[in-house]
Amino acid sequence: MTAIYVRLLGSTQTLSIGASVCNAANLAPVPMVPGKALPFALGGLGVLLIGGVAYRATRRGRFTSAA
Repeated sequence: MTAIYVRLLGSTQTLSIGASVCNAANLAPVPMVPGKALPFALGGLGVLLIGGVAYRATRRGRFTSAA
């Protein structure tokens, strides 16, 4: 299917703008986190977990020493 199709008068030349081609869809399941990105995702999750625990420990220490 062509969106805009221009034919020049007195010539065999044509200009097609916005051509569309229909292909068969590939409906195969894809893993949510690809295998190569999994170590990075787990490393980032570990950094967030350690940072959260450290933050919580420092906040708890401030409140107990002030009382």
